[in-house]
Amino acid sequence: MDGTGRTLEEAFDDYAQKKAQELRGRLEKQGVSFAEGLEQFDDAWFTVDIAIRTRPNNQWVKGFRVSDPGT
Repeated sequence: MDGTGRTLEEAFDDYAQKKAQELRGRLEKQGVSFAEGLEQFDDAWFTVDIAIRTRPNNQWVKGFRVSDPGT
């Protein structure tokens, strides 16, 4: 799973929306309410990799990608 954007903030927002959908789906399969699930994941940390794409011939950042390790 990954999120992309022109800024790091956009990339994290995209990733967070997708991760939240994944977690919510997992909770629904387990029969846990969303409120109860929030308590379970309140202190959870998720390790991510951050990749950048630069424009050719200079150091300007063209885009960012935030992804789960191994995806």
